[in-house]
Amino acid sequence: MKIERLEITNFRQFYKTSTLEFSTDEKRNVTVVHGANGAGKTSLLNAFKWCFYESTDFDTENEHILNEAAIQSVEDGGILELKISVKFSHDRKKYDAIRTQKYRKLQGLDAEPFDGADFTLDEMGADGQTKRSKSPNSAIAAILPEDLQPYFFFNGERIEKLAGVHESDQVKNAIRTMMGLELVERAEDHMLKASRLYRRESKESGTQEETQLIEKIELLEDDIDSSTELKVTLNATIDKLKKRLVFIESELGKFAKSKQLQLERTRINESIDKNNLHINSLHINQLKLIESKGALVVAQAAIDKCAQIVEKNRKIGILPYRVKQQFIDDLIELEQCLCGRPITKHGIEHQALLDVRESAGTDEVEENFTRLSALLNTKSKNQAEYQEEDLDLTTKLKALVDENDNLSAQITEISLKLKGMDDLKITHLEEEHAEKQNEKDIAHEALGVASNNVECDNLKLNEMKTQLTKLQERLKGQSEVVEKRKFAEELSQAFKGLHDALTEQVREKLSERVNETFQKIIRKDIRAFIDTDYKLKIIKSLESGADHEARELSTGEKQVTSLSFISSIISMAKEQHLKDNKFFCGGLYPLVMDSPFGALDPDYRTKVAANVSVLAEQVIIFVSYSQWAGNVEEACRDKVGNSYKLIFHSPSSQTKIDNNPEYVKEAEGNYEYSSLERTI
Repeated sequence: MKIERLEITNFRQFYKTSTLEFSTDEKRNVTVVHGANGAGKTSLLNAFKWCFYESTDFDTENEHILNEAAIQSVEDGGILELKISVKFSHDRKKYDAIRTQKYRKLQGLDAEPFDGADFTLDEMGADGQTKRSKSPNSAIAAILPEDLQPYFFFNGERIEKLAGVHESDQVKNAIRTMMGLELVERAEDHMLKASRLYRRESKESGTQEETQLIEKIELLEDDIDSSTELKVTLNATIDKLKKRLVFIESELGKFAKSKQLQLERTRINESIDKNNLHINSLHINQLKLIESKGALVVAQAAIDKCAQIVEKNRKIGILPYRVKQQFIDDLIELEQCLCGRPITKHGIEHQALLDVRESAGTDEVEENFTRLSALLNTKSKNQAEYQEEDLDLTTKLKALVDENDNLSAQITEISLKLKGMDDLKITHLEEEHAEKQNEKDIAHEALGVASNNVECDNLKLNEMKTQLTKLQERLKGQSEVVEKRKFAEELSQAFKGLHDALTEQVREKLSERVNETFQKIIRKDIRAFIDTDYKLKIIKSLESGADHEARELSTGEKQVTSLSFISSIISMAKEQHLKDNKFFCGGLYPLVMDSPFGALDPDYRTKVAANVSVLAEQVIIFVSYSQWAGNVEEACRDKVGNSYKLIFHSPSSQTKIDNNPEYVKEAEGNYEYSSLERTI
């Protein structure tokens, strides 16, 4: 897929219609738009998102996206239109995606949308015939899935969030969707539905016991489905609340009275997050300790009893055995005692040896006694080690929990101070912050409950399914409906295993690719990789030779990590698409970046710029002129096919944005807006 043209009408900073033509040349595959901060770079990025998905990542979401100059240009009650068109090519076809929204002006700068946004998708085939899609939303989702949009349309100032250790779901989701693994997931889902259908069929003709068990299974499956849907809803709610909290905190940081308090709260929250990472790590270490040595504590009573029995038998001379059965057998076979006295069968000596043999030991018993004695001897040492390690972990956990409690108390105190200020804007913002934070905490708690319910119910479900299979085999033998249900379930499990194996295969390959790209840019002796939990991590080697996770990364290093991940998965998707693999569908995706150089120092900017053309088949960059000018422009000059200036129009010719008049022009009328001027 290659983007050819973008037309924006009355969207955010853009008054009337502005047009962008994008380079589709294979060698000069980069299009750059450079302008002043605040002139509309992020609006250009969100123009794609709004057109394709009717969503944006502005702090105010879809509110206030209608251009203010357009609102001022009409009388109260007048009708305005916001429109975005994206022309692109995909699989030898050309498309034109158009979304429009009509507004009615109220008073001042207020306008309300009406009739809902209208979205159309026109497709022109190789024969030149154009047809309009009957289901444009589904069609665009098939070409560019919405849950992948953070990877090919992203804000560089927020890109580093992808590099966090909590982003395993994002990494796994990208692998699943961009590699086309949802095909295998759908097959698994179809087999599960078939299994339920066959089970329902057997229920109609089954025994009372069979019917009751099937009904329990169905109720449990309904509970699992409900809990799973609830998890999706709660995750969406949490994401929305997080976004709102970030916006509120950003607003509080703008007031002189609240700025320092907000900065302090941000610092404290970062400390709490860091402590929570350590707490999770300590919990994992506790589980490992319990798995390796916890049995010593659980079996303490049995161990003590065993030690008493062994000691008692040792004192009376039974253990260890003084005479072994094999020794007695050898004497009987030789028919002669050690002292030379003959042993005749059924004689007194023979009978005496047989009597002793009854209480004699064997090599196996002797070996078990030796092993048991060794275990009992090391018991105290192992118990002492367990108690020492457990105490150390518990002490560290308590210290971190206590510290978090103290930090939380400080946050509460900051909130009270903000609420008590003599500024209604600050107090209202803080009251909303407290409300949203409370809602987020409640949602997190509910998410934990729902996740636990899904896990527990799945365990119960597997047990019940096993019971049903055994019951049906016992009652009916291998009936046709039982065979069908079993086969469907086995196929579902097979597809699940295939999906897991394919995902793991892609993870390993992607991890290698990420590090290859990472090494071309990063200057430290660190490596990037995706671990088995699908978390994107950075590791460094210690002097001892051991690997250690590097958690204290700069924003620029996180940005390089995320760029490496995104470019790697885009390039892998392209490879799989060209191979026409049966399982890995892949795809061709553009890379549209807003402010990709913002958090980078000059050296990293130059390295990223030098490699930018290979990040994807088509690269589109929105960047400030201060980031573009100099080394960055020089490093990727030969890769740029199209270039634009983002011009800010001011009602006053004296206005300067960032003191650079090259990017400022006098406006037509008494309002501000932005436009585009092609330079290449």
